[in-house]
Amino acid sequence: MVLNIIFAIFFSLFILYVNNKIKYKHDYPKLFIGISVALSVAISLKLTNQPQGLIITGLFTVLINITLIDFKCLEIPNTYNLIVFLFGVINMLILKDFSMIITGIISFILFFIIAIFSRGALGGGDIKLALGLGLFFKLSAYASFLMYTFGVGALIATVLLILKKKNRKDKIAFGPFMALGAILAILM
Repeated sequence: MVLNIIFAIFFSLFILYVNNKIKYKHDYPKLFIGISVALSVAISLKLTNQPQGLIITGLFTVLINITLIDFKCLEIPNTYNLIVFLFGVINMLILKDFSMIITGIISFILFFIIAIFSRGALGGGDIKLALGLGLFFKLSAYASFLMYTFGVGALIATVLLILKKKNRKDKIAFGPFMALGAILAILM
């Protein structure tokens, strides 16, 4: 657990450094680090495989970062999609389960099709994130990811519409729902 916490702190600081270099500064860096550390504790309690625990800690830290950037800027930087993809490849190597490549490809195709039919509601960053996240799931577990992602997304969008915070033509960041869906699917 201690190793996961230390990794979460140092990786969060690294992400904050990278954010400053690519012009995405967080308004609440201490909150970002705190959430990353809290999730690293949850990962430590769930996973006993230490190398995979570190990869999942890194993934969750990047997903929290993506969430904060996507809320603020409505975009997901390629830098972080690449990191998610690389963590996914490392995860497959640790687990020695290359069937996750198929899930990654299916995820990419599914989100690409949704992006086409939603007329831009999903962007290229969401599609690339879907590819990377797919590399963390077997096909059966991927269904949970989709249910959490679209379930939470639909719920939040409905609440925003009812409260008149958004209208049907407004864009809503979808990366945060994907991040939450992945976190819930991995931890549950």
